[in-house]
Amino acid sequence: VYLNGNATGYAGVGGYVFQYSGNGPDFVDTWYVTGDPGGYIPTFSFANTNPFPGCSNLDALPDSISRSRGYTLILNNVSNLNWGSIRFGSITTFNLVSGSNTLKITPAMLTTVTPGSIESIDLQLQFGVTVKRSGKYFRFVKELQVVKPIKVVY
Repeated sequence: VYLNGNATGYAGVGGYVFQYSGNGPDFVDTWYVTGDPGGYIPTFSFANTNPFPGCSNLDALPDSISRSRGYTLILNNVSNLNWGSIRFGSITTFNLVSGSNTLKITPAMLTTVTPGSIESIDLQLQFGVTVKRSGKYFRFVKELQVVKPIKVVY
């Protein structure tokens, strides 16, 4: 099975996965699927004109946070998503919804973090569409992913 001329790997549970990155939010991608010789996966094309997910305030992600004060992050205008989450290191994960999201990392959550250590904020927003071709379902996902290292200070 090929997507845009690139071989895909079988990911189990009847799925093939191909990840491509580097496209900006204005990119309209057309996928050309070359099916398998047995015909289980059909050959077809699909133009994914759905917008990329997004949000504002990404530039507000801090370089450091205080273990004693915690941190509140506000993500505004979260849009075009079926699923979204933001994770702070191994401390906590918040699910995101469309619109505004207020995320509080409390001092109590940070008691096990060593001051001076580097944690990270990992943001993922996904907007997928499922299409049916030759009686089979295929999912095409656009994703915004941001990883920002954050130093934890006293």
